Amino acid sequence: LFFFFFSSRRRHTRYISVTGVQTCALPIYILKVTYKNTKYKLKFGLGGGLTGGVAILGGISIATFMITQSDREVFYPLFGFVPSYALGKLMVWQFITANFLHGSLLHLVFNMLGLYIFGGAVEKTFNKKEFIKYFLICGSGGFILTYILWAIGIISNNISIGASAAIYGLLLAFSLLYPNKKILLLFVIPMQAKWLAIIFGGLEFMLSFRNDGISHIGHLGGILAGLGYFVHVRGLNIFEGGENVKT
Repeated sequence: LFFFFFSSRRRHTRYISVTGVQTCALPIYILKVTYKNTKYKLKFGLGGGLTGGVAILGGISIATFMITQSDREVFYPLFGFVPSYALGKLMVWQFITANFLHGSLLHLVFNMLGLYIFGGAVEKTFNKKEFIKYFLICGSGGFILTYILWAIGIISNNISIGASAAIYGLLLAFSLLYPNKKILLLFVIPMQAKWLAIIFGGLEFMLSFRNDGISHIGHLGGILAGLGYFVHVRGLNIFEGGENVKT
């Protein structure tokens, strides 16, 4: 998924110029175009920047990927999430460690891109410690829902890995914290950020039990865990939307 953030502004001026600059604080590029007496200012970029928490989580994920490729048959059952192992064999660390394992380079790249796009903006509203805590809550939430559905016999006892549940939790957080932020989905479709969680949450719900090798249940669990965090920790009233969230 690619998201393109943008905003525009114009004011009267007396000169003609075209400039492009990059801001220092965020990876947002500003294009200024002045024609006759009207100045147009466009801002665009990918996400909220490489913040401390994003760097830590991304660094751990990349390092873990490099280490575990040496022997997947050992590392994946031990540190990935296996429902029958997590509590049955008291391997409870799997609820956390599985977030940092990835099945392929492409899997890692897309999750790290999601972390970069949504994580920086969310961390700036939280703080580094709370951001990492929220990331792990959402990631663990995805595996908890997976475990529950396995325990009642709905899904199989398969290994689940990846930060996707946590990324979906960040998507929810971004939607709630910046509901009116304008984005271009896939660089083409304009929408307000508040629709992201609704659209992708609904999509994951519809695909929940599809056998396509993707843990849609985990994604949905990440969104639900994030929603629970915002309700209990940040006072979200789900009937009023994201406007009443404590920042």
